[in-house]
Amino acid sequence: MIFSNRTIHVLLLSLGLTLFISKVAAQSQNENIKPKAALTDSLTYVSDLMAYFDNQGKLDSIEKYARISYNLARRENDLKHVLSASNRLAAIYEERGDLKRALQFNKAARDSESALYKESSALGLLETERLKAEFTAKQAEALAHQESESRKSTLMIIGIFSLAVISKTFLLYIIIRKKKSHNKELRIVLDQVERQNMQLDEGYRFKQHLISVVAHDLRAPVASIVSLLKMFEDGFLSEKETKNMLQKARMEMATLKKFLDEMLTWIVGQRDGLRSTSEAFNIASVITETVALYRRRAQKKRIQIEIESPADTTFVRADKQMIRITINNLLNNALKFCGADDYIYVSAQKVDENKVRIMIRDTGVGFDTKIDRKLTELSQKGVIGTWGEKATGIGLSLCILYLNANNTHLNLKSEPGVGAQFWFDLEMTSEEEKQPEKK
Repeated sequence: MIFSNRTIHVLLLSLGLTLFISKVAAQSQNENIKPKAALTDSLTYVSDLMAYFDNQGKLDSIEKYARISYNLARRENDLKHVLSASNRLAAIYEERGDLKRALQFNKAARDSESALYKESSALGLLETERLKAEFTAKQAEALAHQESESRKSTLMIIGIFSLAVISKTFLLYIIIRKKKSHNKELRIVLDQVERQNMQLDEGYRFKQHLISVVAHDLRAPVASIVSLLKMFEDGFLSEKETKNMLQKARMEMATLKKFLDEMLTWIVGQRDGLRSTSEAFNIASVITETVALYRRRAQKKRIQIEIESPADTTFVRADKQMIRITINNLLNNALKFCGADDYIYVSAQKVDENKVRIMIRDTGVGFDTKIDRKLTELSQKGVIGTWGEKATGIGLSLCILYLNANNTHLNLKSEPGVGAQFWFDLEMTSEEEKQPEKK
């Protein structure tokens, strides 16, 4: 007997299926094991057989293997194969006219289809949940990534802002430092200019003081001589009176000449600024010569000038011309504020072994010092003397300046209607110490 290749293939499939099902059944009974993968292979074999017999049109063989497939699929709850086998069996029994079995397997097919639909829905739901969970996870990951990027961006912005603030602060610090340095340099320049202005102003005032002193000291003696010459010219004086007046005028002119010689020599030495030259001199002689210049003026105002100096010669060490100008100004100031029958006392008295106090005291109008005004403030106010003399305060300013240059200071005591006292102290020395000391 000769078999075709297809027949041999079917026989081999049937044999293999029979052996495989027997082996699986044995293992299931002995070991209670469900070899699902093996049964799946069996169902595949059965499907191949059904396809073969379907092509041959052998319903009996198709029914046989369809039942085997149906039973195996039901056993393993393989709904897909149950559905396929049920539909095949329902079709076979419907074709044979066995409607009961056809309905039975048709119902089994619908149940399998419904179960498959539910399973598919469950799987779809699970897939949906899985996808939802996956989406949520990805969304959370994206959100975390976004937050991370946002933090990075925020940190970057903060870093850039901080860098900008630091740069701006550093630049502002440099600008402020340069401005402070510039302001410091400007202050130094302004201080220098101010000092120069003060020096110029001091020099100007100093020259004004000198001009004022010289002009004042020349005015009185010259006016006396002019007055004397006028009286002589008009014939108001007799020969004897003229002789006496000329003798007095000669003495005044001699004193004035000596004063002017010393003053001009001193002024030449001061042309570059105020400088004191310390020397030993007789303070009594300076007082006598200075008072002599104001005798005639005092007589016109009926004021008595008295000198209260010690009998012995008293030498002091200072700048002679500065002290002479100081006494001159203080005496002139006293004459301005004294009237008829007032007295002016000029004295040089020892206060201890090393000091001599020079005082100009008057009984004139005086002024109020209860408000503790400084001499510099008094010297800035111009007042009017008893005969209408103008007082600009230059005299007192000059006194203060000269006495400070000689390491001493001017003191004041006064009451309205009682008079005023001005005094200062000088260092006492001996006649032998006449060597000048420049300062």
